[in-house]
Amino acid sequence: MEVGSPNIQDILSKVGDLPAMPQIAAKVSEMISDPNSSPRSMQTVIQADPALSAKILKMANSAFYGGRKSATIVEAIMVLGYETLKTLVIASSTEAIFAKGGRASLKETLLWEHSLGCALGARLISDKLKFPGKEKAFLCGLLHDIGKTILSQRMPQAYDQIIQRVYEEGVEGVALERQAFGFDHTEIGMAVAAKWNFPSELQEAIRLHHAPENATENPTLAAIVAFSNALCIRAGIGPESRDDLGPIGEKAMGILQIQDANLELWVLELQEILTEQKIFFK
Repeated sequence: MEVGSPNIQDILSKVGDLPAMPQIAAKVSEMISDPNSSPRSMQTVIQADPALSAKILKMANSAFYGGRKSATIVEAIMVLGYETLKTLVIASSTEAIFAKGGRASLKETLLWEHSLGCALGARLISDKLKFPGKEKAFLCGLLHDIGKTILSQRMPQAYDQIIQRVYEEGVEGVALERQAFGFDHTEIGMAVAAKWNFPSELQEAIRLHHAPENATENPTLAAIVAFSNALCIRAGIGPESRDDLGPIGEKAMGILQIQDANLELWVLELQEILTEQKIFFK
């Protein structure tokens, strides 16, 4: 698959090794892909992390999933299903990447909130459009801006200057990243997704969330991530805010054939979902 021409070795030479998928998330993902695995065997792995176990039980018992009383991880897995379990485990463990080295800075906290908001927004849009890959969309939304976090952590001074110009001059951040580094955050995000063995259609959606019209493998998935990203910015979720969807958001709406949508209601619904569900991922 070619969705651009990022030079991975150039990226690695400038930002260092890309983060590996957190160990427990990688193990759970592997087990979900193994037809011989069972909820009971997954329970053994998950229970090694008490904080993660508590999150899974809390989500399974929440009103969002019908308020059923799951007393064990096995029961919780049966309520959530494998795909939701996978996204919860990856999202919960990925937060640590955004707070590398201890407590997250305000900038990293805002990037994490935006990423989680985009993930939840992508799931919301998928539900509204009856798109069957809502958990795929969630993962793409979650990782769409992980390249920004890596740049912020590995090259803080250079990246802070880019952020300052974006806000003061209204310059396109992707263009400034390419000018400064020879690549942009979307290429880093695609490289991380590849390292985590995500399918190529997910890599493409992460890479093209600023240009969904160029997607060929799954244009709908790429457009959902782009539209969710624009909705989050419109809602002020994360470090950026604007009064409209911007050209990328409008383009994504066109690809998705969304017409006459009450965007204010979409924004309010997304804000409510983020407020309700972010406790499950922290």
